[in-house]
Amino acid sequence: MRTKAVASTILLTLGLTACGAEIAPREAGTASAHYPVTVTNCGERHTFPRKPARVVTNDVNITELMLSLGLADRMAGYVMPDDKGRVDRVAWKDGYQQTTWLSRKVLTKEIALDARADLVFAGWHYGFDEGSGVTPQASRDLGIDSYVLSESCRSGRRGERGVMDPLDALYTDLANLGEIFDVEDRADRLIAESRATSTWSRARATRPRSAPWPTSCAPSRPVDRPPGGRAADRPDRSPVRSPPSGVRSKVRGRGNPTGGARP
Repeated sequence: MRTKAVASTILLTLGLTACGAEIAPREAGTASAHYPVTVTNCGERHTFPRKPARVVTNDVNITELMLSLGLADRMAGYVMPDDKGRVDRVAWKDGYQQTTWLSRKVLTKEIALDARADLVFAGWHYGFDEGSGVTPQASRDLGIDSYVLSESCRSGRRGERGVMDPLDALYTDLANLGEIFDVEDRADRLIAESRATSTWSRARATRPRSAPWPTSCAPSRPVDRPPGGRAADRPDRSPVRSPPSGVRSKVRGRGNPTGGARP
């Protein structure tokens, strides 16, 4: 299934950058001159008047996308099947410990309401589904904002998913989340390192087997200690850093993470 393949790519991408990652400390208050902010998600513009404080995420890659940005303290909890390994043995274990495993089954409106969620982050057929009645519109009807995983955006014709390249979707989500949660610097660093890792991986895959690979090409810099300079000037791809031009505007339209499991 395409979703699983994409999730694996994202988990690998952000997992490569998780070594040495640190969870950001809780910030005091949410008021900021940064808000309101508007982002484009799956072709629709959404305005956030303030920083979400009680996010409910669906499954491992979406959850770890939040954790990769140091946003465990902005989460009410996550929904994840009980077959994803051990969350106490992954790079983001500290983040998992700061939030709550709300359900080992499927995302429901009742879970979001009981968690007093102010934002539900899921994907089409990956938490959001007309059949279950859990949709972005249903969330809005309950007074809860929603964000749709960009990889799962639908074309609008027959509900086909996958209207953008998985990595472009990842960068779009990171850039948008950076705006929504006022952590643009972290998002830019992740995008830049992810791009650098992607470039390195593609080059390695096409390099003749007989040719030695210079070890200096392998990205190993921790996410929280990027090289100097602006994200846009840094190499591309380890966790995820410099977004393409235009991404730093208040309105975004562009961009998943690591492995998970059982406590």
